[in-house]
Amino acid sequence: MDIEEFLEKRVSKSIQTKLVLIASTYWSFVAGGVMVLSLTLPKIAQTYGLQSTVASLIASFTFLGMLIGAIISGNIADIIGRKPLMGILVSIVSIFSALTGLKVNFSILLLIRFITGLGLGGLLPVVNAYLTEFLPKLVRGRLLVILEGSWAIGSIIIGIVAITIGKTNYSITYVVFLLGLLTLIFLKFIPESIKFLLKKGKIDEAKKNLKLLGIDYGGTLEITKEEVLQLPFLNLFREKYFPTTLMIFYVWFVISFSYYAFFTWLPKVISSLIGTEITKSINYTFTMLVMQLPGYLLGAYLIEAIGRKKSLFISLLGTSIMAFIFTTSKTPNQILINGSLLTIFCMSAWGIIYAYTPELYPTEFRATANGSAGALARVAGILAPIFISSQFKNLAFAISTLGVILVIGGILVLIIGKETKGESIG
Repeated sequence: MDIEEFLEKRVSKSIQTKLVLIASTYWSFVAGGVMVLSLTLPKIAQTYGLQSTVASLIASFTFLGMLIGAIISGNIADIIGRKPLMGILVSIVSIFSALTGLKVNFSILLLIRFITGLGLGGLLPVVNAYLTEFLPKLVRGRLLVILEGSWAIGSIIIGIVAITIGKTNYSITYVVFLLGLLTLIFLKFIPESIKFLLKKGKIDEAKKNLKLLGIDYGGTLEITKEEVLQLPFLNLFREKYFPTTLMIFYVWFVISFSYYAFFTWLPKVISSLIGTEITKSINYTFTMLVMQLPGYLLGAYLIEAIGRKKSLFISLLGTSIMAFIFTTSKTPNQILINGSLLTIFCMSAWGIIYAYTPELYPTEFRATANGSAGALARVAGILAPIFISSQFKNLAFAISTLGVILVIGGILVLIIGKETKGESIG
């Protein structure tokens, strides 16, 4: 039986729910590991006595690690598998996030954040590829956006920690990441990607792994194999995939650049716009983190209602418009309303691009595609904090620039993008 047909028939809704919940736990974990910087960076800067541009290096080193982690993990996952790599990466994030809370030499802190970034950046493309390879085509887009939506859950949880038990001591906010080690037990109850094993010719191992899903199958399993180049990354630029890869890379870059430019220094951006204290602006930041959740829900609805291309275009255009409007905010209420709408559209775009990307590439180099696109997002993450911190006196120009590059991304999606709604993936 063809593996696509098999998974459509035999992977029940309860199994799908189990896999989505476990994948979402890891996704939330990464979200907390990234967004914790938005809530603690001003306090870390004060503790170490750093200027804003120097403190931005903490975020930039994290994103540099995420960049390398995304590139490396995608290739490794396409060679050795998804499941073992997830365990390694979760361990790295747990331990080195906790070490961030220690008061150490600034150079050592940057090294700790770099290693943390390796785990954070590596985990996302692996989890995304893993879940994609189990989901039926009729609900795949919605469930992948829900996976990305768990980013909001992780952001909210770490936000609550930061403004409660970590309010007077940011170190506590980082120590809680050791709880991530407890989630390693989940890996005992989920299989390796069946599609990955079949592509590698490991038929008996694929059937053995199916038993972890409660499926005992003795028949034949078939899968179409695509001819691939020896270096997985180069497959993305073959004639068949070249235009798609350029489009996807650009959109990932601009969404990430806009998101991290907006959120990394958000407390200070708000303070600059309406003249409030940093401590008070952190509360506004937390409110906007909460508004990520309805953004993902919007993306989950649009992606199956009108398809990938239109929904991504609308989300990018909406983010662009709200970026322009946000710069006109003069009061706390305007900050909350405009910032919340900006967050909703931006998170909708994030959710859709995470669901759309793995549908465009086959199993042989799906994780590589995810990781490479994610790597571009990390390049944006490195540059964005430095860009926005250098433009505090000219925020209108900075945020308007974000609006322009987002519109260009939306146009490219309409021109180059392939609609994958309801289609089988290789």
